[in-house]
Amino acid sequence: MISYPKNTPKLFVSLYPVIFSVSDYQGEGIMTINQIQDVLTIGHTIELTFAGDNVRLAGQLDYPDRPKPEQGYPLLFVLHHAGCNARADYGHYARMGLMKGYAVFRWDKRGMGRSGASGRGSTTQDAVNAYEIALSQPGINRRRLRS
Repeated sequence: MISYPKNTPKLFVSLYPVIFSVSDYQGEGIMTINQIQDVLTIGHTIELTFAGDNVRLAGQLDYPDRPKPEQGYPLLFVLHHAGCNARADYGHYARMGLMKGYAVFRWDKRGMGRSGASGRGSTTQDAVNAYEIALSQPGINRRRLRS
């Protein structure tokens, strides 16, 4: 439970896909916000393995649970930052994209999750290869991309 002063605006923006319920003012000018777990249905997921730069990489493409637009789904391509991350670490981005009707591609960096480990090769080239694989999947609108 998070408490905010009475004069706090009632519109809350979050980078994380959390649904908030705002209760009435209680007690001495304090309103409370209760976090509610969001429920999201994924249309379907394609598990992919593909070649990185001297390493086998693994990823997934999630499609939203809504009819495919005539031109295909817009793509949200999740690009890792410099840390060691697996695709599960970016689930909040996937949920946001799927809620907005995007197909979402994310993958495990080398040495993480289901991807192989290799000290040789370029992580930049891994990202380029992942991007090309994402674009080649069925139902993707190559003209509407976000990363």
